[in-house]
Amino acid sequence: MILVVGLSTRMLVQSIHNSHDVFAMDVFGDRDIRDKVCGWKNIGNANYEIDEQKFLKVFKEVVREFSPSAWTHASGFEGKYNLITEAEKCLVHYGLSEDKIQRIRRPLSFFEALERLNIKHPETFVDKFDVASSDGWLRKDFDTAGGLGIVRNNVSKLISDGNYFQKEIKGKPLSVFFLVEHERIIIFGYCENIYEKKYNSPYFYQGLIGPVKLSIEVENSILKIIKKIVEEFNLMGLNGLDFILTEEEVFVIELNPRPTGAMEIFEKLLNKSILEMHCNAFINVKKKKVSEKKIKFFENNIFDYKIIGTKIIYSDSNILLNLDCLRQLESLPFCRDIPNVKNFKIGDPICSIMVMSSNITQVKSLLSNASLTIADLIQKTTKTLN
Repeated sequence: MILVVGLSTRMLVQSIHNSHDVFAMDVFGDRDIRDKVCGWKNIGNANYEIDEQKFLKVFKEVVREFSPSAWTHASGFEGKYNLITEAEKCLVHYGLSEDKIQRIRRPLSFFEALERLNIKHPETFVDKFDVASSDGWLRKDFDTAGGLGIVRNNVSKLISDGNYFQKEIKGKPLSVFFLVEHERIIIFGYCENIYEKKYNSPYFYQGLIGPVKLSIEVENSILKIIKKIVEEFNLMGLNGLDFILTEEEVFVIELNPRPTGAMEIFEKLLNKSILEMHCNAFINVKKKKVSEKKIKFFENNIFDYKIIGTKIIYSDSNILLNLDCLRQLESLPFCRDIPNVKNFKIGDPICSIMVMSSNITQVKSLLSNASLTIADLIQKTTKTLN
């Protein structure tokens, strides 16, 4: 049995439930995972975040009662990486240790490493409490996810160890999804990251479209960057590297050393459990210099496949979903992450959608139409709260 943990575990459960018994611990308990798991436990608080005390208590109870062989995680541990160390005392972890993650998710160590490796990134201040002007600068926070920690205007103070200032640059926001094994680095492909100006964030994460095709020159630059960071941070398993592409230049933004939202796009295209590959990477781990690791694409003909778009639907008001609404969401073929909770505040994720077509323009149109369908359904069946 594999124990999967995170804010939402639907993507992890969907990936591995056909080959393993799965127990899930998350915040939402989505309706579309309940028939795929041996059990589920809530580890969330009223703000739909992982509650540290509840997590540790429930984790130990599940390990004691169900005896899973190992655990792995999705997002939700940002700023709470100490929980990983505590959980590793009880159960084998298919993921990086807290120490390794902290090197990646602390801006000082991460951007110092990029400088040393001659990897381009937007101009960044991580050790100053003031910048001369907030114009053209973003304050970011590695202890958040989804763009929640990004602020643009009237900001001149750093608040926590995860905060840093970064010069805003214009370009296409992209990500590369890859797996590090003991003998090779497997590139699954590239996605376009979709953001909107929403909920006081200039870059609020909405979803992904992929795979997207890049020039040979850009691709070669990215592969060189990946080899450098794999060696520098001793990466293993699944990773997502976010970057901005300006013409033919690549500027690294951040690295997420865990399964990211791109996983379900490439799983859908390749009909392969990528999470199982992630787990096997840790089962079979051996020390091997990165220079000896072969870097390859999982599928060279990935662009012969369809293009997939995903999008998270957030609540734009304080609402109470009724059972009829939840059932209708379940009936929509493009809808996933169907909630098992009914109360939502502004900015809370309600569900997500996935569409597929032969070109990016059509995918964007399908995403827009699906979003309108869900918005209309919620408006007709839902009670708005004050």
